[in-house]
Amino acid sequence: QQQQQQQHSGGLWAPSAGMLSEDGRTVYFLGLIDFLIGYDIHKEAESLIRLIQGHGSTASCVSPVAYAKRQARFLRDSVVAGCSDGAGTLGRLKVELSRAENLIAGDWVGTSDPYVVATLGLLSEKTHTCCKDRNPTWNCTLYLPVNESHRGQQVELTVWDEDHQAYSGSDDFLGKLLIPMAQVLKGPVCLLSQPLQEVPQGQLSATLSFQAVGSSVSTSS
Repeated sequence: QQQQQQQHSGGLWAPSAGMLSEDGRTVYFLGLIDFLIGYDIHKEAESLIRLIQGHGSTASCVSPVAYAKRQARFLRDSVVAGCSDGAGTLGRLKVELSRAENLIAGDWVGTSDPYVVATLGLLSEKTHTCCKDRNPTWNCTLYLPVNESHRGQQVELTVWDEDHQAYSGSDDFLGKLLIPMAQVLKGPVCLLSQPLQEVPQGQLSATLSFQAVGSSVSTSS
């Protein structure tokens, strides 16, 4: 039985996520070998201290989920960079972030420096930061790979207030939206001034669409 292959710029990817050699005769699989330790309450406290110090993104001791996300990004950005168009085994998710309105104030002076993080599975992408603007306009497009395992998961759009001063701790949460990936697979999802969850105020506008493997045109109209 002939194995179906997916053509990408710079190489071929097998459906099992292995990377084929140029002559198509060898399949390479990428992975990491590392030492893991128990993540107990003491390690959680150590991670929290590093976060407060402003070193959360580089802390060596993090939760298992944060560790998995960090390694997934490392493999994509530093090991297989340039070998694919960013698509997963099914295709890729296109997230068009347009604007937000009436966000809560993340700073003590009554302003916010908001940005949006789009997450699916272990990978995420973020917009640029709009400084001192509680009604920001990003007009930014993000892409995330979509694999078979993502069918039953949710796309998370989280708005954060960027903290420019390390001693103040981590970035402040300004709200989020959860969108079932299964819904996006059926057709484009347009969010117009959708109320943000877990905060008293704020709305987010965005459009999510799915691009199947081998398709250069979005399913959005």
